[in-house]
Amino acid sequence: MAERLPPWAKLLLEFDVDYRKRRLHFLIEGLNRLYQLADRMPFTDHHWKAIDQLKRHLYNCLEDLNRRTDIAIFKPATRDLVEDLFRSAPAGADPEKLKAYALHFVRQHGKAVDDLIERLSEEIDLNSRTGDIDALLAGCDARQWLPEMRHEVLVDYLGFPFWDVLTFPMMPWRETGELHEILVDRISPQILRLCRNSAAAPLSEASASGISPHSFREAIARTTICLGAYTRWID
Repeated sequence: MAERLPPWAKLLLEFDVDYRKRRLHFLIEGLNRLYQLADRMPFTDHHWKAIDQLKRHLYNCLEDLNRRTDIAIFKPATRDLVEDLFRSAPAGADPEKLKAYALHFVRQHGKAVDDLIERLSEEIDLNSRTGDIDALLAGCDARQWLPEMRHEVLVDYLGFPFWDVLTFPMMPWRETGELHEILVDRISPQILRLCRNSAAAPLSEASASGISPHSFREAIARTTICLGAYTRWID
């Protein structure tokens, strides 16, 4: 199947180690959440052991991925090729100059770069581990896993690509301090009467959000006029 994939997809399958790490971390976090469901599920010692065993296997997979990005796994010839190709960095930071440099570099060293990519792919060998987690989850003994437990694990595994698409584009901004938890205080429609007569900023019934079903909106701007008189609503 990989032979019929577009080049960009083949490149991701062969080199996207970080995606696989994120997926493993996500699954491990999901297993940790199972511990919190103990009061809602009839867990026995067998169930706890099954969760612990799967976590150990997932951590082993994670360690294996970490080893595959260690420079020590690459052959000396591959490391020499990298050093020869990228012995000097392009001068300047002008995007146009960088683009011209890249085009010139590819024209000069295209065949060597292709050879390097092929070598790296073979030595990292991600394709050989593509089915590892599939086999691991498929091999879970149904006698040790309640249907609810299997459901939680499979939802995490099958749903991770969708979660990753939504959250991964924001992750680089975490280092810049741009991501912050936002706590929203919503004014209850029940206290409209208290806010309506506020001297600071009177509210009319028409200006209040959330006074009819399915139209409850965040009245963030109005919270300051109702300090001590609003309620916290949890959806």
